Amino acid sequence: MCRLLGCVSSSSRTLSEVIGEAGLSVFTDLSSLHDDGWGAATLGDNQKTPTVTKSTLPAFRDDLFRETLAVKTRASIVHFRKASVGLAVEMRNTHPFLYGDVAFTHNGSISPQSRLDEIVPPNFQQHLIGTTDSERYFMAVMAAIADGLTFAEAIDTVITRLTRDFEVSSLNAMFVTPEALYVVNCHDPGQTPGPAMEPDGQPYYRLRMRRKADSLVVASSGFPQDDDDGWETLANHSLLIIDVKTLATQQFDLGSRNFVFQH
Repeated sequence: MCRLLGCVSSSSRTLSEVIGEAGLSVFTDLSSLHDDGWGAATLGDNQKTPTVTKSTLPAFRDDLFRETLAVKTRASIVHFRKASVGLAVEMRNTHPFLYGDVAFTHNGSISPQSRLDEIVPPNFQQHLIGTTDSERYFMAVMAAIADGLTFAEAIDTVITRLTRDFEVSSLNAMFVTPEALYVVNCHDPGQTPGPAMEPDGQPYYRLRMRRKADSLVVASSGFPQDDDDGWETLANHSLLIIDVKTLATQQFDLGSRNFVFQH
């Protein structure tokens, strides 16, 4: 159970410049609930690989978090972690995960965890550093790309398999590369962690997007996202791709739409 935030802007800006100081403050407050660490992946102008910074401290009381968000970027993803039962709070399990020039964050759970190595080919298991279901989800996508699929095809293939063969609460995720921000919205609306984790009363796994002339923001619920400010809800079982250079977007239905979530 985590919180996700992704931003792309037409010029290098800090996160507070993109979403506003008040919005960033309320978003940061969510780390008092999602307090098992934080991480960010940032891309500056002409940067070839995301810079990943993370900590096992809650973001709201970590000076490193404030320093990281003061950096001007073209694209960034931020993750607040609430660890799933049985998964240790330690750096190797803290998002974002990085492979090559791709950084990844996830909100949700996939079980049984004891079977998740099935989705990671042997030649990619050597790249695993932690014990999380999230990292195995990520490596399965990276392996599919290595096998020749496009980024979108790889995401669709892995998500379709996970929703078909595993018990999934949510596969909501963000991948950031030097070229694009990929946002996966795929979750079971029937699963929720309860009112304590939904301070704004909005559906917990819902993802919303705000498009402006010079920026795009996609985020989990929990801080102000008024319709009047341009926020709109992303469709479930969808993939959103945002071009880092142009801010152009593409949206696709995912094959998981054809499957009922397993319980």
